[in-house]
This record gives sequence, C-alpha cells and structure tokens, in this order.
Amino acid sequence: LGRTMPLMCVTIGKKTSCSNNYSFFCHENFNVVQENKTWEEALVYCRSYYTDLASFHFGWPVNQIKSETNNAQTDSVWTGLCFLNGNWYWLNVINGQNNLPLPSCPPEPHRCGARNTKTARWENKDCEAKLNFLCL
Repeated sequence: LGRTMPLMCVTIGKKTSCSNNYSFFCHENFNVVQENKTWEEALVYCRSYYTDLASFHFGWPVNQIKSETNNAQTDSVWTGLCFLNGNWYWLNVINGQNNLPLPSCPPEPHRCGARNTKTARWENKDCEAKLNFLCL
C-alpha cells in the first residue's frame, strides 16, 4: 500500500506510458443526405442527426469523395466549407484554412462551399441555395 502505479495507456500492438506522444487516426464516414436544404439548414441537420457537415482535409482521396457523392440528387452538395473573415475554412478542422481554388473574396451570398458531383470541383455557392449535403 502507499505505492502508486504508473498510468498506462493502450496503443495498437503495445502498452505504453500515457506521457508518450503518438499519432492517432479517426475513421470518418460520410453520409449523403438526399434532402434539399440551405447551407445553414444542412449544418443544423448534420449536427442534430450526425456530427457535422463533412470536411475534406489532409488530402482526402479524390476517388473517395467521388464515391461518397454518387447518390446525390443535386449537381452539387454542401460541405463544411465556409468563407469567414477573409478566408475559406473547414468547420470542424483546427487551423482549417485551405488552399482550394475558390475566389479570395466571393460576393455575398456566395460564401458557402459545395462540391460539384458532376465536375468534381469545389464551388462557392449562394448559401440560400437548396442542395443535398454531406454529413460526418
């Protein structure tokens, strides 16, 4: 008694001290919602029934993005991309500023980001447009 045991954490394949730093990964499932909503309505829906509007970061494989949007009923789908304070950001990504080929100063109300399912290009769209959307 009186002796303390070191806190141990589990990694894949071995037991290690929790003070060690390791990379981690999360599995993200994207869901196409075949309902037409504005960007803000899509955001509320995703946060109510899933986690958030989908964000594509760290070089997400283009073929996966294409396969995820095959079932969309609109030519473009809302994503978690938005224009704030002079930059395009992903909603749920820390330091999420990106280098997508989008206008550096889009006119109001074209400040919400979508993915065109036909051309596989990123688009800035009118935030009030009613589109299908991708949730995480």
